[in-house]
Amino acid sequence: MGEQTTSGKQRPYFIWDYDLSEEDVRAILRGDNEYEKVQMMVRTMESARWEDIWNYLTLKQIRAYWHEILPKLRRELRLTWEFAIEVWSKDTPTDAFGNDPKIINELLPKNFKLPRE
Repeated sequence: MGEQTTSGKQRPYFIWDYDLSEEDVRAILRGDNEYEKVQMMVRTMESARWEDIWNYLTLKQIRAYWHEILPKLRRELRLTWEFAIEVWSKDTPTDAFGNDPKIINELLPKNFKLPRE
């Protein structure tokens, strides 16, 4: 599966084709090079496990770069991320479904947590 992300010196498992450590990935995400930052955000959103995405990115970051991220996402993931961003942009999760919490409960796994801002 690849190297785990427990140490800053190890390569994150979702970066298999570049010689980048976890420290490098985090530096890119904090850095000033907008192109590299967006590319790394897209890679993380496409290839990291769901729970690991939120160890690298915040919802606020994704929203800030959304218009640059969206066209770069793989087509098969685009609709899922568009839906998620739309739902998380509502005041409450039920707003996206006409205030029907029953639908929300059926769609989301029992242990689902909204990402941190």
